[in-house]
Amino acid sequence: MHLHLGQGGRKRLQIRGRYGDAASTVSVLREHGLLGDYLIAAHCHDTDEAGRELMADAKVKMASCQISISMIDGIVPPLSHYVEDLGGTAGLGKDQAPGPGNHNMFREMRTANLLANVTHQTPTRLPAWKALELATIGGAKVLQLDDRIGSLEVGKLADVITVDLRHPNLFPTVSGLSETSFPT
Repeated sequence: MHLHLGQGGRKRLQIRGRYGDAASTVSVLREHGLLGDYLIAAHCHDTDEAGRELMADAKVKMASCQISISMIDGIVPPLSHYVEDLGGTAGLGKDQAPGPGNHNMFREMRTANLLANVTHQTPTRLPAWKALELATIGGAKVLQLDDRIGSLEVGKLADVITVDLRHPNLFPTVSGLSETSFPT
């Protein structure tokens, strides 16, 4: 089950209007038995620490869309807290079509790294390798497909890309072209 969970003030007002001032999206889902490892919760930026603890304990998976939420609501999504502090399962995603950055996962990874490091005032809160992990095997774990995709291993399906790092925009290297096809 995929659900936009705790996505800002509008949703918070709707939940409180229906279920009372003490209610949150997480508490309502818990009350109705809807927190579990089958739930993929997108965003979660309007959840509190206690709600995220309930989510992690229930094995809810988070799909974090760092760029769209930081741009739309001016909020840093709680990705690093969910993963690093609570041990939750999460992956990076994209939201908004065509989205800022044209669905560029490299920008999403960079933004996740920057936002976590700035929020926690340390350059090591969400290192680049962890952001890459969240974009690959993390996404596969969220979808419960990590036995088939998400890492380069014998027996798994794989989409492999190569990146020409000589170009600042990470222009993809196309197979079949010679080395001289790219300017140096």
